[in-house]
Amino acid sequence: MPPRHWQDADATLPSPFPEGWTSSPSGPQVQAHPKTWMGTNIVVWCDEEGRICVAESVCPHLGSDLGPATRGRVRGGQLVCPFHCFEYNATGQCVATPYAAAPRRKVTSLPDTGVLGLIFAWWGIQGREPQWHLPTDSLDEAGWSQFQIRTTRFPGHPQETTENSVDLAHFLYVHGYDRVNRIGAVPVDGPRLECRFDFRRTRRIAKITTLTLDFSTTTHVLGLGYSFVEIREHSVRMDMRMWVLATPIDGTLIDLSLDSQMREVRNPMRWMVGLGFLPLRLRAPIMNKIMLPCKPGMFSRTWSSGVARGTGPGRSFAFPTAKSCPIEPIALSSIPILVIRRVHSREHQTALHMTTPVRGLEEKLQDGVHRGLAESQ
Repeated sequence: MPPRHWQDADATLPSPFPEGWTSSPSGPQVQAHPKTWMGTNIVVWCDEEGRICVAESVCPHLGSDLGPATRGRVRGGQLVCPFHCFEYNATGQCVATPYAAAPRRKVTSLPDTGVLGLIFAWWGIQGREPQWHLPTDSLDEAGWSQFQIRTTRFPGHPQETTENSVDLAHFLYVHGYDRVNRIGAVPVDGPRLECRFDFRRTRRIAKITTLTLDFSTTTHVLGLGYSFVEIREHSVRMDMRMWVLATPIDGTLIDLSLDSQMREVRNPMRWMVGLGFLPLRLRAPIMNKIMLPCKPGMFSRTWSSGVARGTGPGRSFAFPTAKSCPIEPIALSSIPILVIRRVHSREHQTALHMTTPVRGLEEKLQDGVHRGLAESQ
């Protein structure tokens, strides 16, 4: 049964949600994990054989919520409805009731897949099946730390966070990176985009010393909800990988999750910086916490802006923002910074999923960067 789709009084407008794979809750197999996802309450669980089910949190019997807030639970690998104790297996099929043969009922399930324990569900335009797949078997786990996961929720759209992967101007002003250079071309194939950058990051440590690190990164974008970044730090010889996952909640808010891992740092070229004084088993987990490029809250401060007003150099740009993270107006008289106009409205968002997710993104952003730099001179 295809999942229900976002609707409102104006059925002529398409959904604000982009087609693709987006993150869904992950956690212990024996629990049911709830989430509001693409305007729908879903529940995720896993049976005793490791099969995952992502489904709408609605019992097809009489409509009870299946999440833990209403005492829905997983028992023997089956999701048990708290209302009449109907049990559903990982295919969504009802397999048992306490008082009669199991009816031919199924919960509305979604296509799902896993990457190193991270769970993703597919949202298709008009319920169509997955149009591309994630690389589920190309990454090894040996020698990598546990995930460090940071998630925040703010008004936005996955297109905006995905644009960061090719936005040269923002690396300095948002993340503090300098000497940013793009390496090679940016190949685009349908929903797939790949870009490579070299850059340097300098950090002041406890007002005592300055730490400079040299990075090379390769970013793999697969649709608007999934970006995978491979990171190499050359001066210490460290490897890190990070998933940047943007999940729409209700057409206005998104959850942005940064999920990172660090490879074991066995023979650091810089002994102190590479934590060579610590036992090997502690280096990667601790470094993983230190090296996460920025907290997701940085994105909430950047993307909670609604409309940027003003044109030309020296004009003042006003950003209406959430009260929790005010941003002062800035003047662009001599600052080489690009501000892209955003209108967080239904009309703006609904148009975004109608085209191939990332086609033309790199060219649009690079043209915008050059124009922004030229105007600021």
